[in-house]
Order: sequence, then C-alpha cells, then structure tokens
Amino acid sequence: MFEGKKWVVVSYIIFIFFSGLSLVFVPNVLSYQYASEISIVLILIPVLYSLYTNLGFKRTFYIILVLALLTIGIEYTALTTSYPYGGFFYNNSMPGKINGVLPWNTGLSYLPFLFGAVGISYYFSKNTFYRIIISSLVLVTLDLVIDPGAVSIGMWDYDKPGIYYGVPFSNFVGWIVSGTFMSAIVIKLLNKFPKNKLITLTYSLGISMLLWSWICFLQKLWLPFFIGVFVIIYLSVIYSKHEKIY
Repeated sequence: MFEGKKWVVVSYIIFIFFSGLSLVFVPNVLSYQYASEISIVLILIPVLYSLYTNLGFKRTFYIILVLALLTIGIEYTALTTSYPYGGFFYNNSMPGKINGVLPWNTGLSYLPFLFGAVGISYYFSKNTFYRIIISSLVLVTLDLVIDPGAVSIGMWDYDKPGIYYGVPFSNFVGWIVSGTFMSAIVIKLLNKFPKNKLITLTYSLGISMLLWSWICFLQKLWLPFFIGVFVIIYLSVIYSKHEKIY
C-alpha cells in the first residue's frame, strides 16, 4: 500500500506525533467528540484497504462487522462481569458509550492489533493451531505497551491496579483468553486471503505501535516503550524480508 507513496508515510508520522502530544498534554482530550473515531479509522485504513483489494467489498464488510461485534461483546462482558480482564472502567468523559459503560468504537480500535498479530503468526508457523497460539502471545506482548500507556493518560482504570504500571496480572490472562478466541476467528475468516499479501495486514499495527510507543516515551514508561520499539524493529525486519518468505 505504501510503496512509492512517501507522502502517506510522512502524513502518518505527523499524525502519530501530534496525536501522542494531544493525548498526553491536552486537557480532557478524551472527551472531544469524534476525535477518537477519526483517529481509529485513520489507523485502520491500511487493513481496510488490504482486505478490500484482496477480498472485495462484501467480504471485507462482513469480516469487519463480525469482528467488531465480537470485540464489543467481549469488552462489554468484561466491563459488566470483570471477566476475563478483571474489573475496570473507561474514562467517564469519553463520549459514545453503549449503556454508559463501553465506547462503541472499541469494536474497531482492537482490530489493528488483532490483524497484525495474526499476520505475524504466519511468519512463525504453517500450522493453524500454532498460529492461533502465537497470535495470542503477540497480542499479550502488544498489551504490555498499550495498557500502561492507556492507564497513564486516563483512558481507563482498574478497580484493583496491579504492579505493572497499574495494570493487574488478570488483564494479561484475559488478553490470552480473548486473543486465542479472536485469533482463531480471524484465521478462519482469512482462509481465502493470499498468503503473500499478509504483510499488508500488519501495517495498521505498525502505526498503532508507533503511537503507543510515543505515548509511553512521553510518559516516561520505559519498559513499555522499549517493548514497543522491539515490536517496531521486528516489523521492520519482516517488511524488509517478506519477499523471501513466500
């Protein structure tokens, strides 16, 4: 998608730079109407473009709808029952909440990480079972960056904060449970997706990791920051070598 389009890369870099600054330093930025939705869609564009060009509009719409609804269902269950992540709640000032507890755009915000993790799993194994496990482990690794950053800017909080930058251990267990289930669904839905194009499903993840790593840097969350840098470097290696893999 980005080959030969330096202006797209530059545009995303500018977007990441100012988005991170806004989330960290602008008061009550989480309450701004539509700001979150616009940002999520911008990050998700590479995945949407890849699905559309390889599978067509109808199947792309179906895949996004199914995954978004499942994500909302899991997240809503977690907010109302504390399973599987532990008790937590979103910032009260965030608009567009379902029943006053869950921002509806959560159904889309999880997808860059999910598709990216599945995309990475294909570079480790050709076995479906192992791909599901690897994808869930990648998702947990990503959350070591995302959750501390989100807690630090007040996006959400836990009823019983943990020792890892306020994030409890139960949250990571929950990510393994939900990640395993969602990864299995995605791999099934992508059965007709060309394997040599799976690299394009990780682009949105790369954008997200740059943003969350930048937020962690600004907040001086050094371990999450370095984990994020590791993921970004690994993705860069994949991008440079993917032509030799298939």
